[in-house]
Amino acid sequence: MTRSWKITSVFALLVSTALLVVPRIFPVCGVTVQTAGGAMAPMRCFYTLQAEYLMALASLLVSGALFCTLGSEARRLLGLFLVLLGAIIVVLAQRWTIGVCAGTEAPCHLTRTLTVAGGVALVITGGILSRLASSADA
Repeated sequence: MTRSWKITSVFALLVSTALLVVPRIFPVCGVTVQTAGGAMAPMRCFYTLQAEYLMALASLLVSGALFCTLGSEARRLLGLFLVLLGAIIVVLAQRWTIGVCAGTEAPCHLTRTLTVAGGVALVITGGILSRLASSADA
């Protein structure tokens, strides 16, 4: 492994870890809404958090696997998989998918912003890792 590969892999591991920790430090609101049937259900931000947690966990596993792979093809695929996971994390927080609360004062929006930033960082890092694996110095 080259030095640039190691540094980028460590960065991917740190971003993945941050994506797991951010919702615990900056939690989403715990407000529930009443459904048409009269039951109480969590708001959209709760479900977004659950889905993003699973994607962050998957990105942590992929980032850890970066240190165990030796072949350039496997490294490139893991980098592309990080791009995909980062893109899913970004898309989940958008209003046209699951999204977060409609109220702009809700704490969900800070968590959303930090999570989207982490997803974008994963996309960029995965792209760099894929490029490094494709180059001769990987």
